[in-house]
Amino acid sequence: MNEQRTGRRGRLIAILAGGVALSVIAAAAVVIMGDGAAPPPPPRQERPFRKELVERAHPDPACAERPAPRPDGSGEVAIGVLRLQERCLVSATVATTETEADRVIAELRAEPDVVAADRVRQTAPPGYGRYESGEGRSFEQEARESLGGERLLDLWPEGAPEIRVAMIDAGVDASHPELAGRVVATRDTVLGAKDHRDHGTFNAGIVAAAADGQGITGITPNAKLLDVQYYRDGEGWPPNQPGIHDEIIWSVDHGARVLSVSATDHGSSMLDAAYAYAELNGVVAVAAVGNCGSWLLRDDYCGRRHDVLGQADQPTVLGVGATTDGDRAGYSPINRTVQLVAPGGAGDDGPVPGDPRLVSTCINDQERPRTHCRSHGTSFAEPYVAAAAALLAARHPDASPAEIRIALIMSANQAGLDLEPGQRNDEYGYGRLDILAAAKYLDDHPPAPPPGEKPVIAAATITEEGGSHRTDLVLTDGLSIEVQALGATRPELAFSADGDWFAATDGKVLTVADARTGKQQSTGCTCLGVAFNSKGELLTLQGAGGIEILRYDARSLKINGSTSGTGLDSADIGPAKIVGAAGDSALITMNVGGTDAQWCTRSVPTAG
Repeated sequence: MNEQRTGRRGRLIAILAGGVALSVIAAAAVVIMGDGAAPPPPPRQERPFRKELVERAHPDPACAERPAPRPDGSGEVAIGVLRLQERCLVSATVATTETEADRVIAELRAEPDVVAADRVRQTAPPGYGRYESGEGRSFEQEARESLGGERLLDLWPEGAPEIRVAMIDAGVDASHPELAGRVVATRDTVLGAKDHRDHGTFNAGIVAAAADGQGITGITPNAKLLDVQYYRDGEGWPPNQPGIHDEIIWSVDHGARVLSVSATDHGSSMLDAAYAYAELNGVVAVAAVGNCGSWLLRDDYCGRRHDVLGQADQPTVLGVGATTDGDRAGYSPINRTVQLVAPGGAGDDGPVPGDPRLVSTCINDQERPRTHCRSHGTSFAEPYVAAAAALLAARHPDASPAEIRIALIMSANQAGLDLEPGQRNDEYGYGRLDILAAAKYLDDHPPAPPPGEKPVIAAATITEEGGSHRTDLVLTDGLSIEVQALGATRPELAFSADGDWFAATDGKVLTVADARTGKQQSTGCTCLGVAFNSKGELLTLQGAGGIEILRYDARSLKINGSTSGTGLDSADIGPAKIVGAAGDSALITMNVGGTDAQWCTRSVPTAG
């Protein structure tokens, strides 16, 4: 049984109150509101979920490969259910009638494996206009310039680990030239063909569009993206399962470091549990606060002027409102969920006549190569903050979500807002996003090490037990961790240079363990040996039909790349395996003549 480690996970702090939704304003679905005062929103309700079950779950991409449970029951009320199955959080939907709903929820919550159960409902996405080609031209980006412009590109450090930003949205067009190579994993995405088709691609461009001199440039072009589509075409379940809790869990399981949430959720105990799962696993959550402000109201998700919606009304979420020309945009609500504000643009119907809307990437149209479009809303203010969080995580990989939130809050621009550092109001939160100042703040206040000396791997033991082999890691604090998923064959072992990571393979399964958290991940692999290189990547050798070296990301067990055509052929050299790494080269021991006397070790360069 794994010993749970204390480290970044153990010192994560919930410091904020947040809340609300997403989306751009669709002109066809608005209600014009007067200027009279709106009644205050009701206080945030505490929704029960079993935190002890959330703490037993561990991120694993294999969790998402489990077959999705089919909806159960019938009726007009949708009830979401989140269960702990082995170490995976698995969501499902139960349909029932209004008269039976409370009873069904109570019975579900009493089941021992249920983390949370609650009512859920779907919301509708927004629309767009003014499509343009970015081929051979560069758009003026007032918002990016106001946040630092080209100076932002210098802030991403050389050798930074891969930082994944989960775009929980309407899907990302990974074929867009400015997003090429950015999307590393996709959740069941079929890009929408109607109003919501561009929303996720628009936000992806704000975060990570290439700095190639055409179209636009993202805040963090080096970030990688997870395409986590929530809005989908079609009716019924699946794929239109209400609530974004499942998307958050999928993102954490696939190695997200930042959640960029521009999708609406009305709030539920499953959402609370999903955000707790993210926080426990070092994931920074950023969410748009919705467009329920004083001059336009989306009647399909705003119940009142300045309404509080669910996805940002959370204690560990940075809720983002919008500004235009530095002042609060009229559509941006005034409520408790606003923690920071960032440029959101204004349309022709906005409070500042003629103020341009934001421009970003949209689904690529061959008639308009490098397609861009324009829009406005808190949805598009949010990814500026998500990208800033990704940048801070790249500069300080050990920073907890709380430490990144504090850096963004304490560095906020409060000019003219009658606020002191660390103070907030419901209109601007803690102030305007200042990326350059946030980077300096975290540099000046680096992440604190966890209490006591950080345990690292001291040794590994292999014990033969009835024809099988048990492998245990021994840590410097005296604790031990049993390595999971290995079979009867004596495994090959490898240790990272810093003692934080361990890998083992029995030729069928590759398992990686993190000494800091106790987390383990496994994947099928016909591996011939294993080693860590100087970049912290995991190298294995595949020998079927020729020699191929695979490079894995130790955090996610995703393949970063491969090297083939090494000049070595398994048919000629006989048995071979990786035994180590030096710089960018793998050390391979091989039999070159078919006899025990003819073994040699060769250094083979690896790409990347």
